[in-house]
Amino acid sequence: MTEFPLLTVAIVTYNRAARLERTLNDLLADDYPNREVVVVDGGSTDGTADLLASYGQRIRWMSEPDRGEYDAWNKANRMARGDIVKWLSDDDRLQHGAARTAVAYLVEHPDVDMLWGQCALYEEARDGSRTLTRQTAMMDPARLTLHHFLRQTHGLPLAVDDLGGS
Repeated sequence: MTEFPLLTVAIVTYNRAARLERTLNDLLADDYPNREVVVVDGGSTDGTADLLASYGQRIRWMSEPDRGEYDAWNKANRMARGDIVKWLSDDDRLQHGAARTAVAYLVEHPDVDMLWGQCALYEEARDGSRTLTRQTAMMDPARLTLHHFLRQTHGLPLAVDDLGGS
């Protein structure tokens, strides 16, 4: 891939500064070269705004009361300037290289509108070690319907590993 479309990673949060910091640090360390990170905070009282300000120009953010999570997601979507938008929970971590792999897939397959990755859940011990506790089941993406997506009746359809990523 010679051209790197602008990727917006959108995050909404409320009173989860410690977890958000880990997520932001991982994102900013990733190797995707044309990315913006947008964070919408619902007016947290745990130091989230100070944390967000500490990132300077590396992220764009706002902190104000909202009418709930979906209102916050709509605000984040309005802030997004990217050709591609990745919604990320404030405590999620992307596998290194996942953004590059997903964007390359979308560029090579312009008929694809949405892409999912496999989700792995880990339990983290106090010493920082992690134990895999659950991994989503895979299914054929050609069989995924809007009904499945809305009702979440099937596992996520496509793993980053299936796209040739690490």
